[in-house]
Amino acid sequence: MGMIAGVAINEAVSLLESLSPARLETLRGQYPRLSGQLGLGIYAGEDDEHPARQSDPHLNEKASIMVAALTEAWKSAEVAMITVSRSVRTARQQRLFSQAFVLLGSSSSLATMALGQNRAAVIAAVLTLLAALGNLGAEYNEKLLSPQAGNVYDVFQRLGEGAYKAKAFAAEIELELKYQTDGSALQTLVANGNELCEQLNGSLVQLLTKIPPTAG
Repeated sequence: MGMIAGVAINEAVSLLESLSPARLETLRGQYPRLSGQLGLGIYAGEDDEHPARQSDPHLNEKASIMVAALTEAWKSAEVAMITVSRSVRTARQQRLFSQAFVLLGSSSSLATMALGQNRAAVIAAVLTLLAALGNLGAEYNEKLLSPQAGNVYDVFQRLGEGAYKAKAFAAEIELELKYQTDGSALQTLVANGNELCEQLNGSLVQLLTKIPPTAG
């Protein structure tokens, strides 16, 4: 079977399969003429040895599929950011409480005067223990239960960047799809969108698998 002519959408298909298999299945039914190009492992695009762009009879349909893939990406990233932001808030609160316990525990001279040396020592020890437990809890939340994902602050930033890129590019393709006067611009956008999907497959998808699901 020869190479299918036209711009590639294989990375968009892979992204949809990872983020929303049901959405991909719906698209297969919605665009039956592209059903052969909406399977995993199929390179639906130009031959690298012949980079010159050819007219793609299914360009609009491919653009719509690209928009669907990028939309699923930014929506998934934004949902994950809710989980991460909760961990950020919890970690910050725990660190604040820990700092308060440390401050109280360090006021041993005042406690000694008011309560006596032995009782003050016990209270200081308890406060120190609570501060240590608070710091452990903060570190636990900051790692998102998965040290490989990085801490919550880095993860939140990376999710935000991924969501922004995917959302902005989807909007750009939609705009060109609606007002296009020349297919070459749309074809370039779809090709670049497929490259962005490749990046998201290598970063965003892997990141999402390491984040606990949002509680209902």
